[in-house]
Amino acid sequence: MGDPVRLAQSMGNLLHNAAKFTPKGGRIKVEVTLLDGVVRIAVQDNGIGIADDNLSRIFGMFAQAAVPPDRAPEGLGIGLSLVSRLLEMHGGRLSATSPGIGLGSTFTVELPVLRTAAQGAPAPQATTGAPAPASGGRKIMLVDDNVDAMEMMAFLLAEMGYEAHTTADAGNLVQMALELRPDVIVLDIGLPGVDGYELARMLKRHPQLASIRLVAHTGYGSPEDRRKAQEAGFDAHLVKPAELEDLEKALQG
Repeated sequence: MGDPVRLAQSMGNLLHNAAKFTPKGGRIKVEVTLLDGVVRIAVQDNGIGIADDNLSRIFGMFAQAAVPPDRAPEGLGIGLSLVSRLLEMHGGRLSATSPGIGLGSTFTVELPVLRTAAQGAPAPQATTGAPAPASGGRKIMLVDDNVDAMEMMAFLLAEMGYEAHTTADAGNLVQMALELRPDVIVLDIGLPGVDGYELARMLKRHPQLASIRLVAHTGYGSPEDRRKAQEAGFDAHLVKPAELEDLEKALQG
């Protein structure tokens, strides 16, 4: 049985990306087909397109494929690599095609149709892909104002064996960290009304919290941004949307 909330979030992410990279007055088309027990959902736009040499890497570098590398667009959420992973966990897959720069893109979701016993066929089994490295049950705290993206990331981390907790209330972060005692805090820098760098300094100054590993997960990725994060006390710096592999490396240290 699929998880309707996570699948809806995945589709929302694809639609948001299409809108983000399609100019005003552009067109986004969603087409749904059913063939041989597989539902195909194609999200097609006439936006900026994707260069051919980027297609093979698109699920790990979508933000960098279209915009300057030091500033990923806000709102890209968990990124296509995590959406792809989530679909694989449901027995599906995500693919991308584009005629080239300026010619638009198409992202296609394929998911098996659930067949009941009354229909004479067993339900298709989801695949988890490659085995996830052992997480050791580490306790992770995610802090971000993009709640949908944060909750989806928490879901994936839980599937990988982590104990994931979420909050959008950065103002009470120190108190929550004292109560939860996480091993790692993944903190967005650009939280509304809150300086993520100062939050990191507060955590590192606290004698009971100083040993917590801090990971910056942000749209700011210039060398200067990385330097500021390091000086504030962050142990790792990830530019949104981070690849799942890079996220896990940052969590493990």
